[in-house]
Amino acid sequence: MIVKVVKAVVLTISIFTLAGCGGGSSTQSSSLDTSSQSSGTPSTSSASSTSSVDIFSGTGTASLSWIAPTTYDDGSSLTANLAGHYIYIDSGNGFVRIGSIDNPTVSNYIVENLVVGNFQFAVTAYDSMGVESAFSNNVTVVIS
Repeated sequence: MIVKVVKAVVLTISIFTLAGCGGGSSTQSSSLDTSSQSSGTPSTSSASSTSSVDIFSGTGTASLSWIAPTTYDDGSSLTANLAGHYIYIDSGNGFVRIGSIDNPTVSNYIVENLVVGNFQFAVTAYDSMGVESAFSNNVTVVIS
């Protein structure tokens, strides 16, 4: 059996933060093209990590969006086989999957209730055979 490698995802992140005491808001945006990235994968840890629970008790929101890959690394078409995406956050003890999108036409995800701090996000794509791409570049989000 030949297993094809799924190309990495192009990731864009918008960050919306709410300041306390009737506060204002600010927005930041960045875009990363990871199509030429090496296939190194950050280490992942269990989603039951206590660190992952603590970071979701605030008021910050990050809106993630990306451009899904359309080809495998060998250049053959992925479009008909793309099954979805996984969203990861660095818990401080490695990356933890915080979301799964099982619809390949959906290319955005909102992370809510983030506490004040710095967070790294990454996204992967997976095909109908369960083959997962390399992580996108890690993107650091600052919630203040």
